[in-house]
Amino acid sequence: MPKREQIEVLEERLDELVEKLLVMGRPKWERIRLMQSLVSLGEKLPDEVVEAALARIMERMLD
Repeated sequence: MPKREQIEVLEERLDELVEKLLVMGRPKWERIRLMQSLVSLGEKLPDEVVEAALARIMERMLD
């Protein structure tokens, strides 16, 4: 498990990816690339952090 400082940096990166995914009008290839990055990053973070990020994405999709 990464150290707390590393987790904070990874959480910031996760937030950036989520924000990019929430921008409408991105091409399909870019959304796929962002999701792949999100999954890869999610493997390094605690489940609750990833679940919160996914909840934000799902909430936006359902709006």
